[in-house]
Amino acid sequence: MSRPDTDLLDSLSAEISQQLKDFVDQALLGFIRPNSASQFAQHAPELANFRETIAHSDSKDDIEFLRSFRESVPTTNYEPYRPYIAKFFATHCKESDVKNLFAPGLPYCLAVSSMTSGKSAKTFPTYRPAPHLLHHPLYLSLPHSEGSTLSPSSYVEDEWPLLVDCIEKGIIPDMENIDHVREPLEKHFTPHPFRAAELREIGPPGIQGWAVRVWPDLKKFIGITGGPAAASVPKVVHVLGPSVAMQSPCYGSSELPVDGVTEYLDWELVTGGHYEPVLTTRNGLWRYRIGDVVTVKGFAPDDGLPVINYLHRREVAVDDAIISASKRWMGQIIDFTIVDDDRDTPVTYGYLVEIGGKIGEDARMGTQQIFEDLMTNNEFRVAFWQGRARKPTIRLVEKGTFTEYRRQKCDKTYISMGQVKVPIVLSDTSFKEWLLQRVIMEL
Repeated sequence: MSRPDTDLLDSLSAEISQQLKDFVDQALLGFIRPNSASQFAQHAPELANFRETIAHSDSKDDIEFLRSFRESVPTTNYEPYRPYIAKFFATHCKESDVKNLFAPGLPYCLAVSSMTSGKSAKTFPTYRPAPHLLHHPLYLSLPHSEGSTLSPSSYVEDEWPLLVDCIEKGIIPDMENIDHVREPLEKHFTPHPFRAAELREIGPPGIQGWAVRVWPDLKKFIGITGGPAAASVPKVVHVLGPSVAMQSPCYGSSELPVDGVTEYLDWELVTGGHYEPVLTTRNGLWRYRIGDVVTVKGFAPDDGLPVINYLHRREVAVDDAIISASKRWMGQIIDFTIVDDDRDTPVTYGYLVEIGGKIGEDARMGTQQIFEDLMTNNEFRVAFWQGRARKPTIRLVEKGTFTEYRRQKCDKTYISMGQVKVPIVLSDTSFKEWLLQRVIMEL
């Protein structure tokens, strides 16, 4: 979560530190006590020591219960949960098979990971919180919406005349797959010729601070700024201008919705340190290693919670490498993905990148910088010296490629374009071939 650095504490006082510990303890107890009666907690081999410990102690004692959790529960990954989650997809799935599986009752939905890492999707049951928990600070900690804004995306730039014309006439653009909602939506649209004239004078996104000219009262932008979205941050910052604060609403993922407790493999956090989050959630994950690496910017002065920035996955940070190289050498990235480049041996990371605007004069230096960044990872470095890895490659694709990619994915999956993520690592061979046909230059 991002907030102005000047508001942060470099370290915690003893009083705030104790308040934070009490808050975390109470949140953990609210999750692990009810979840300790779940099918997973009662039978998973990974929690055998925990079950034995609480059987030989006073399980009603909160201090003893938390001590048993911290001393007996190991970190976990997805594998222990996989056979239990498979029960939801059994041909003859009975309610008794999946009731109280990870948490009390039945889940109200199954969340599916986005597969941006290129691996197979993971499924995570999501349970409704008890009504009394909705007033818990954990559920009230997210900032309330202060109004919606239109993302300054390539679509707005490309379709600016059309959008302004629709505002002037009070109509909805002729878009695919909205016939079923056009009539009820158009009832709320009225012509605004004066506003359209203002927008025509301002022009499409491009100048620094464009958003403030369009919305003079805009003070804060709340949105996803980490992971694959980080490639768009420089452009968003330019369009917003220096007077608008940018904030991520929370640290979240398919595994960790709002209602989870984040520990770190090294709990003695210091400002500037790098750590791996470990998650325990109301939905039934026990000290789950999500595989991210974050850095601590400081500590919130009101409650002492660490304010973090996402850095990269625990594995080789292939996405951060291209984002860093683009800022220095290549130009503004619109989007990118990585494919296996098997034109030579050994196979290497093949970056397919769409650049907006002018390509940097020294863009070819980007390949060397990515290689140097990857060499800081011990696993990649060892593989390179053993001849199992080679320098990555960068190929640029024509403008509009990833917009068309999203459109084609929408046609195949029947979901909206806003829900389509470009995977960091692309494994779909048909889309790989399609993207390679749109390459215009190799760096």
